[in-house]
Amino acid sequence: MIAFDTFICNKDRSAGNLLISIIDPKQKKKDCEVFLIDHTEAGRGGNWNEDSLKALHKDEEIYIDVVNFNHVPAEMDAFDSALLRLEALTPDIIAEIVRGVPSEWRLPLGAAHAFTEFLVDRKDKVRPIIAKHLKA
Repeated sequence: MIAFDTFICNKDRSAGNLLISIIDPKQKKKDCEVFLIDHTEAGRGGNWNEDSLKALHKDEEIYIDVVNFNHVPAEMDAFDSALLRLEALTPDIIAEIVRGVPSEWRLPLGAAHAFTEFLVDRKDKVRPIIAKHLKA
């Protein structure tokens, strides 16, 4: 969650923006999957545009304020798996993901292109941002 929300600059992660699915409710120890939902605050707010995204290129905030992450070790190893998957995203994959945004969301073409460029640039900044905040 931390790596992803830092990647998309999502300032609105709360328990209401998580979907938890219990894999087998009959098990004594419940394994579950957690899905991140509701990304309307990506880009540090729902009303972003090309100019506001350009301003975010230098953003070094880590997005962990809303959910309690005291259980996450303050070590880079805890983030490695997520960061490796994030850093493996190619510009084409990122563009495909943005093109997959439902048309009902009315993402303007210029904004979609700007958001794609922002994410392509941003993906390689997440590791240094997290590392900086862990050292602080």
